[in-house]
Amino acid sequence: MRAAARVALVVLGGALLAVPGAGAAPPASGGAAVSPARHDTSRPLRDLVPPPATAPPLALDPATDQLVGRVVPVPDPVLQAATPGPARLRVVHSYEGLGAGYPGFSSAALPPDPAGAAGRTQYVQWINGALLVLDKATGAALLGPVPGNTLWAGFGGNCEARDAGDPIVSYDRFADRWVLQQFVGVTEPYGQCVAVSTTPDATGAWHRYGFTYAALNDYPKVGVWSHSYVTTYEMFGAAELGPKVCAMNRAAMLAGAATTQQCFQLPAGSRLVLPADAEGPVPPAPAADVPLVALGTDALLRYALHVDWANPALSALSGPSPLAVAPFTMACGPLYDVASRNAASCIPQPDQPFGVGPVGLDPMSDRPMFRLAWRSFPGHDAMVVTHAVDVPLPVVSGVRWYELRSAGGPWAVHQQGTYAPGGTARWMSSAAMDRDGGIAVGYSRSGTTTYPGLAVAGRLAGDPPGTLSAETVVAAGAGSQLGASALGRWGDYSSMTVDPVDDCTFWYTAEYQSATGTFTWSTRIVAVRLPTCP
Repeated sequence: MRAAARVALVVLGGALLAVPGAGAAPPASGGAAVSPARHDTSRPLRDLVPPPATAPPLALDPATDQLVGRVVPVPDPVLQAATPGPARLRVVHSYEGLGAGYPGFSSAALPPDPAGAAGRTQYVQWINGALLVLDKATGAALLGPVPGNTLWAGFGGNCEARDAGDPIVSYDRFADRWVLQQFVGVTEPYGQCVAVSTTPDATGAWHRYGFTYAALNDYPKVGVWSHSYVTTYEMFGAAELGPKVCAMNRAAMLAGAATTQQCFQLPAGSRLVLPADAEGPVPPAPAADVPLVALGTDALLRYALHVDWANPALSALSGPSPLAVAPFTMACGPLYDVASRNAASCIPQPDQPFGVGPVGLDPMSDRPMFRLAWRSFPGHDAMVVTHAVDVPLPVVSGVRWYELRSAGGPWAVHQQGTYAPGGTARWMSSAAMDRDGGIAVGYSRSGTTTYPGLAVAGRLAGDPPGTLSAETVVAAGAGSQLGASALGRWGDYSSMTVDPVDDCTFWYTAEYQSATGTFTWSTRIVAVRLPTCP
């Protein structure tokens, strides 16, 4: 969910430009703001009774995107308009997730904001308003669908009373525990609800925490790190305005002990930041700084979060430091209409007018997409991340993806590409790397003759740099989203993760349109593999 953004804009020569933000603002550093959390340990989730129903989380807010540098189209030097060969990824599991027609599920939430991850034997999917635990091998429901705030039944306060959404599912493979989070909503008191499982069984008991904030903590995004669970927000309020970075004490939360959080508030106008999320068998070093990124003009803006749990005065957030990337224009940027809040919604759908308007879809092109996936290889660490960029008509939007590397020094761009073959728009992407350095990218796809659906594309480590293979459609759309909101809201994120057992199966969940209408979305959960994965 996105609250109403406050972005300073100027009109120059008919083009809409952003007033400088994070690149010109000083970082927050020199000691964290520390606050405690209330906590308990629950009975097994399978034994908890869902709290009384609350109003569904309708995300129909009049938000606008932040403009990222340039909206006047420029040539994309890393555009991939054709595929070098057949599809690399093969589907090994495909399960219908929560959405229209799922047994026992009913919701008027929009958008669903699907999040999910695989554990040892289970897959957990969480959307706005509902939680589901599946058997990873068969897709059979082990628990749910139940309201998301069932996790906090008996906890008290707004974590139990509200089921506001913006959920994130993480699997901490270094401890074999689940980490689930959602915010308490858009009215006071504000806060974040965090649950850490006591075992690898998501239907078992949970250590539960409630963190409070002085302003609306919108759009939470989460990273698992060696010493902390790191959550980033976009804050909206008189007390705090702009991105916020908070570290939660991982060791204490795994033990179910009392804990605090350490937070840094970035200046208003700074770009949304995304924390690194570690996977793979090798964890980050015990005291390693946490990388974070935001989007700048032809750059990724890098931050580093240093956390000292023994002495918070030594904690610091440094940055932003720009890392130059191939020039890009934000998707839908050239179609911005200053007088219309529908300006961001240019993704076309069949049987609908092309371009700006409530029947187009919003590409969320002002921010890096969840996740900033980190892993360690012999001799270097790597991260992959994506965002939506403008490409020539009629495609409109392509997926820009990056692999960053560090061999103990500064992060550098190892390879990058903009995936945009054929006449279909692609956006709402998520990427991850497997044990061999292969990459999988999942995304939404739509066009004038293609209903909003889902596809994945991948590459082996030895494939030509900056290229992905032909895509594999994993959920074909069967209708258009109509009149859903003044913004053509589609979603805020999707989720690509790697299986913690074999470290090479990719699991992806996202939404697609199963019939023409307003609340006729569905979700899909797929597992895909590259040829190097048995």
